[in-house]
Amino acid sequence: KAGQQLLGSTGCEILLRSGSATCVASSAPGLVDSTDGSTLASGGAVQPNHLYLITADGRGLKATADATVMVRGSYTIS
Repeated sequence: KAGQQLLGSTGCEILLRSGSATCVASSAPGLVDSTDGSTLASGGAVQPNHLYLITADGRGLKATADATVMVRGSYTIS
C-alpha cells in the first residue's frame, strides 16, 4: 500500500512490477540497479521492471502509490 516501506537484508533482490516507489537508504549507494549497471540514491524513483540489489541491511523502497513488488531474500514491511 502507498506509504509502506519494504526493507531488505543484504543480498535481497527487488523488482517493482506496478505502482511507484522511491529508494530508502541511510547512505550511498542506496540500491544497485542490476538492469542498467547504476546506483540509486535515497529518494530516487525506482524504475518498473528493473532488478535492484540491496547491498546493506535496512535499505529498500517506499511505495508512493499502491505497488506490486517481486522480492527474493529476507525483508520486512512496515
